[in-house]
Amino acid sequence: RLEASGDDSREGKGRRVSFAWYEVDLAVRLRAEPFGADASDERCEDRVRALVERLVKYGVDHTMKSLKEVSKPAAPDDTDQDPCIPRVVDDPSVAAWLGLISLALRPADSWAFGEFDLWALVLRSIDALGLRSPAAGEVAAYTAMTLCAVSQFSPSSGLSSSSPRLHAYWPVVFRALDPIQPDAVALDGSLSNTALARRDRYLWTQFARCLLLVDRWAWTLDPKSDVLAKLAAIINARHLANLSIERSSDFPPFLPALIAGDPNPPFATTDTTFHLFLKLVSRASSSISGKALTRMLVRVAPTSAGGWTRTSAEVQRGESVLVNHYSLLLTLAALIPAAASSRLDQARRLVAFAEVDKHSRIATVRAIVCFADVLRKSGAGIKRVVDWLADAAGQLRIEYGELDQRKRTDGAVMRTATHY
Repeated sequence: RLEASGDDSREGKGRRVSFAWYEVDLAVRLRAEPFGADASDERCEDRVRALVERLVKYGVDHTMKSLKEVSKPAAPDDTDQDPCIPRVVDDPSVAAWLGLISLALRPADSWAFGEFDLWALVLRSIDALGLRSPAAGEVAAYTAMTLCAVSQFSPSSGLSSSSPRLHAYWPVVFRALDPIQPDAVALDGSLSNTALARRDRYLWTQFARCLLLVDRWAWTLDPKSDVLAKLAAIINARHLANLSIERSSDFPPFLPALIAGDPNPPFATTDTTFHLFLKLVSRASSSISGKALTRMLVRVAPTSAGGWTRTSAEVQRGESVLVNHYSLLLTLAALIPAAASSRLDQARRLVAFAEVDKHSRIATVRAIVCFADVLRKSGAGIKRVVDWLADAAGQLRIEYGELDQRKRTDGAVMRTATHY
């Protein structure tokens, strides 16, 4: 009768969601002996699948909106809301999602329905919507954020906590990353300023979402996952250059803490896309060690031959390219101190110091200082850093001598002309 009523209002859809959850709850309860487990497994699966499809059509944006409404602080003039009384989420979709999450997290029994099965149903239900990319990927990624938020609630008390119960499932996030073509991202000149800014804000959002899942929702980033490889491909396609919406071309502010031994820099809204990527690399490295860590870092290491001059394409693209190359090598050196010397050699080969501009020289000197901290911490000594600094200083001394000689010559010519 609910289906035949044709009520497409939010309340009508909510009643259908509630009824679908009652069907799931009843099917799971009937599955217990002596009603016959073998006969009811298929019924449970059908009811769960129907509920997930119903919830996806209901819209996770509405579910998230309900959660945000109760999480907002009360207005100062709101005398009706007692701050000591918890707010209540009045949305049947939240209760239904929480029930499904609790069902997937229950102790295993003969009916195998777990977290991966829930995520698989979610992805199939999103596919059934018939959306084109990247819209389908965005729905999938937003669903992941919503379910993380819902999983904070306790099924027994109904109260929320600060820790989500769902574990990482990166394929749902990769749905949003998969349509992005790295070669297309490398091209800026073919787009208008408005289109370029819109594209770059979308790219920043993808990187930020991944870090938020790690930082706020406690997801563990698998170094072997397609997500990290895709993010690295996007970064490398741009030769590590900042996006058009990013004005900062400085070293990451979290780099000193990383060098000091803190591999978990938190998310910050001021991060550039490249800084977000470095934080993800650092977070991924904290869960592995040994050869696995080395293999992961090799995958994200820059492959430039170096020897850049002021006319090189990398230098022409802006200050961020060189600074970000130095920052990545410093990050890799800090994560594997034993390989810091080889990273130093890579950094030293990046530019021909005698043939680059002032900004590149400043970035190089700052990188030398940072490498001194990394090598000192690794116990390798800083002799090679001092040698690099001495070479740079020697070039500056030669140029200063030539400049001083020109000034003396120009001064002598001016005095002679004045005399005559």
